[in-house]
Amino acid sequence: MPSYVLHLLHFNLQYCAGGLDGLYEDWPTDAESVENQIIDESFAPVLDVLDAHPGWTFDIELQAYMIEVLAARRPEVLAHLRDLADAGQVELISVHYSDQLWTAYPWHDEEVSLTLTRSVFEANDLPLSDVVWTQEGQFGQGMLERMPEGGYAIAVMPHNLAGYTWGSDARAPLYSYAAATGDVQVVLGGDDHTSDMFSVEWYFLDDGELYTTGNLDPYLGPAFLYNAEATQRRVADLEAAERDGARIIGVHDYVAAIAEVTAAEPLPPVIDGTWQPNDTSNLYRWMGGSGLWDETEQDDAVLTSNTRARHIVEAAEVAGGDPELLEQAWRELLLAEVSDATGWNPYSTEVQYALDHATASIALAERSLPAQDVCDGVDSFHIDLLSGSVASGPAPGLVTMDSPPPIDVVSGTDRTAIAEWGLARQTSASVQVYGGTFTFPPGGDAIALSFPWDGEQVVTIPALLEAPVTLSANDVAKDTFALPLPSGLLRLSDGVWLIQETSVTHLAAVFSKSEGTVQFKDETNSGAAIWRYRVVISESDEDAEQAAVALAMALNLKPTVTLPCPVPADPPPDAAADPGCSCTNASRKTTAWVGVVGMAIAWTRRRRFHSRTTSVRRPE
Repeated sequence: MPSYVLHLLHFNLQYCAGGLDGLYEDWPTDAESVENQIIDESFAPVLDVLDAHPGWTFDIELQAYMIEVLAARRPEVLAHLRDLADAGQVELISVHYSDQLWTAYPWHDEEVSLTLTRSVFEANDLPLSDVVWTQEGQFGQGMLERMPEGGYAIAVMPHNLAGYTWGSDARAPLYSYAAATGDVQVVLGGDDHTSDMFSVEWYFLDDGELYTTGNLDPYLGPAFLYNAEATQRRVADLEAAERDGARIIGVHDYVAAIAEVTAAEPLPPVIDGTWQPNDTSNLYRWMGGSGLWDETEQDDAVLTSNTRARHIVEAAEVAGGDPELLEQAWRELLLAEVSDATGWNPYSTEVQYALDHATASIALAERSLPAQDVCDGVDSFHIDLLSGSVASGPAPGLVTMDSPPPIDVVSGTDRTAIAEWGLARQTSASVQVYGGTFTFPPGGDAIALSFPWDGEQVVTIPALLEAPVTLSANDVAKDTFALPLPSGLLRLSDGVWLIQETSVTHLAAVFSKSEGTVQFKDETNSGAAIWRYRVVISESDEDAEQAAVALAMALNLKPTVTLPCPVPADPPPDAAADPGCSCTNASRKTTAWVGVVGMAIAWTRRRRFHSRTTSVRRPE
């Protein structure tokens, strides 16, 4: 009986995005030094392990940004990686330029990220695998739908997310999803399997930074070093398994092998999720939930800042901005969208990293703008992203008048919001759109709003898609689960739809079947806050859906964006981000923070997903 051993090492050069300023004394904590340490202590040693074992294949997932850094600072490591990939010992997995929280943003951002990724890999003569695994194990229907368009055919779904969604211990070794442009095969990462036909052991599916460092991560600074003894234990495990007949194989070849002996089952319904949903309430930890440094975490500020920036960059694109400056702007924006800026436990430099890169993306986008015919005598113009039209004059707005919607909206904490409702727009005799602005006072408690939900259907626009998808609430095993809502849209009940305005408020929607509510909650903002929502109501659910989708498109996915009219001037110095040092935070010498607290950082910052350090199950 064939026996397979799989590795999927997820490397994240933005593990400590922006560096570790303030954590250690007499140790380099600037972003470039931390990135170099990741390469030298954890990445290059993995390549050495493979070099010594030419019959082994590992899957290595990394962002295209890391390839740029390797080319700029460690060309010898890049050459080593290329040789191993060409020899079939490394399946290189990459579907994004930066380790973005792609589930929180519209499709166009990931579309640009994919294009940049392909260009970076082609420029460095590196092959791309047809396997998909992404930062934080993010997964969703939109990803599956888009994969065939980009030449990707195999998705690795976190087994924890499968259990979170389906609630069953029964697992098939292979699934199939029928996308509009082709079929996608799906395997559950971390799910060991034994049958009469074959066995598979996921020896390692985790942060690659842990593999050769004795399970220590970059937050430990001077302790995050190559550990020869721990690495040799892993090697000994694999050598023993190989002697017993196991193949140390890549995911692509593994799927090809088992597809010959087992039929793929249809993939059950999936939700936008991540690889440790039970520990993080799915996407909530990244979109409202606090971590270790809650005093400096700013989930909503980062997410809305990135949303506003992406609208401006896309608008500059539509307005005919300079392509080179726009490519730089997109690079900056995709760096800003890194998931580490809002979860698991974002350090202050990671939060600032996102805010700084978003600001830089706006500056580059505005610099890219050519002269506009509509700018005669005015200082701004508007781009309708949906139609591509350009106009001057006042930005389009909504007529409002006092009128609350006929639903109960409840502040969920002691920091009660002041609500101002208006009848924002009446699109027809049967459809009414209410605009709600909620002002929260400053204070130490979390802020929250709860909307009534019928608990029967989950209707949203999943990440990377632009049309609603309907699931039965029973398709999700968990009573409470959080979804990212990149479009801001969800259905509350028959004829009642809700839109979160994501450039103002961008938090996960936490569904509770038992309570019959959808809650938005932010544990990371102790200051004053303003949230904005729309409620669409009609006697006809079809009419309400049509109006709500159009409004979500107009507010969040393809809004009308105001841009400044270009001012003729001499071109400023090139502000392009140098891939050799893309971060804005320099290190400063402060009090050392090592020992017990440092270890707490390591073990609470990251998730031990599915790695083993002792043994591999032997073939029977």
